[in-house]
Amino acid sequence: VENQTPDVIVVDEISTPQEVEAARTIAQRGVQLIATVHGVTLPEIINCKERGNLMGGCATVTLSGMEAERRFDKRKQVQKRAREPVFTAALELHGRSKWFFHPNVKEAVDAYFEGEPSNALLLEPGMAVA
Repeated sequence: VENQTPDVIVVDEISTPQEVEAARTIAQRGVQLIATVHGVTLPEIINCKERGNLMGGCATVTLSGMEAERRFDKRKQVQKRAREPVFTAALELHGRSKWFFHPNVKEAVDAYFEGEPSNALLLEPGMAVA
């Protein structure tokens, strides 16, 4: 990546910790990365020990008493995204005719950790999106 200066790299099936780290390095160098990552849903990838870092990883954060009081669940220790995700967008394929598009992975991951719905779009092949 350093010496060839590609604009885009396409990778099939990122799954090992070494491949995840290579993908993070590629993304940090400003190269657009298009890749497949095996998993059924975005939350499954987030919670996967090997592939979770693609979505920004996870860190346990201790909130102040005042911050915890503002939360609906009043918890002081919460999970948060640890860093920037490797991908800006994600597409979940739930079969040939049901796809969920996450236009902003960072917002989707943050919403997941907050227990809120994300702005994923249900797509069907052959159907126009406005």
